[in-house]
Amino acid sequence: MPLFRLLSWAMPCMMAMALPADGAAAQQKPAPKAAAKKPTARKPAAKKPTARRSAPRPPEQPIRAAADDSSAAREARAAFARYTEAFNAGRDLDAMAFYSDDSRFHWVEDGRTAYTSAAMIRESVAQVRRLFPTMAFEPGDVRTTVFGRDAVQLTVPFAQRLVDGGGVESRFEGSMTLSLTKASGSWRAISGHTSIRRPGSR
Repeated sequence: MPLFRLLSWAMPCMMAMALPADGAAAQQKPAPKAAAKKPTARKPAAKKPTARRSAPRPPEQPIRAAADDSSAAREARAAFARYTEAFNAGRDLDAMAFYSDDSRFHWVEDGRTAYTSAAMIRESVAQVRRLFPTMAFEPGDVRTTVFGRDAVQLTVPFAQRLVDGGGVESRFEGSMTLSLTKASGSWRAISGHTSIRRPGSR
């Protein structure tokens, strides 16, 4: 039997054998094979960084201020007292010698740098003196912090009284901080800060 004839005979028989017993025309398809799962490669666990232990830091040394009865404290307070006495007596030339002519000089008032030299303060005092012939500076208790033999800080609450040519008096209160340095045997203010107490504030 030629080959194509054998195929033409065998195909119907093979199809009949494949049909279900009830004669349904639907041909069953072989169930698809489930795809084989590829094994999941496990990632190596991340190594935790090893914390390096640093050497313990030595404790910070606080600034040690000398007592108020040190010679530097006494000298600085005496220089401030001489300034106050000269200013209230109207001896402005003597009073203004309290401010240093050092190029680093500066003075801050209410959040701004108002003066960058002692000469500017002298000129300002001269102008105010022309408007208010009588001026009185009334300091409170002076708090002294000594940072060295030639460096002292003074913190002073104060009241300022001004009387103009017509006798009208004005008054305000505040606090000031002065940094004093000793040069050529004299204590002078190299920087300062003044803040004025607002009406109604405590």
